[in-house]
Amino acid sequence: MSRGFGGSAGIVWQDENTVVNEYAPFNLNEPEYRNSEHVYDGRIT
Repeated sequence: MSRGFGGSAGIVWQDENTVVNEYAPFNLNEPEYRNSEHVYDGRIT
């Protein structure tokens, strides 16, 4: 059973030393936080 919380991530760029990911959380219980357009909130290097 899901509580409705989750996240997504994707690789933006990588080489042999570095990987840059984008991430986005979501909450299916709150319409304003569903992130149905898959807008990323930040990047991790």
